[in-house]
Amino acid sequence: ARGILASALKNASAAAVMGIVIHMLAGFVDWEAAAFSVRLPALAGIILAGGAVYLAASFAMGVPEARMLAARLRPR
Repeated sequence: ARGILASALKNASAAAVMGIVIHMLAGFVDWEAAAFSVRLPALAGIILAGGAVYLAASFAMGVPEARMLAARLRPR
């Protein structure tokens, strides 16, 4: 049970870091007045940045799933 709680706290911390970054990046776009051709790539970039931040934070905190993913992506 202790291991599950530790893993959940690490994942929640990584999600919090990701949320902060997404919130900061979203502030650079005027979502109501900007043209769709501006909003769509901005949203895609924010989503990609959020995923990258979550993965990096998870890896830095030693989340086992992040390390397994990194091992699978590493060229052999």
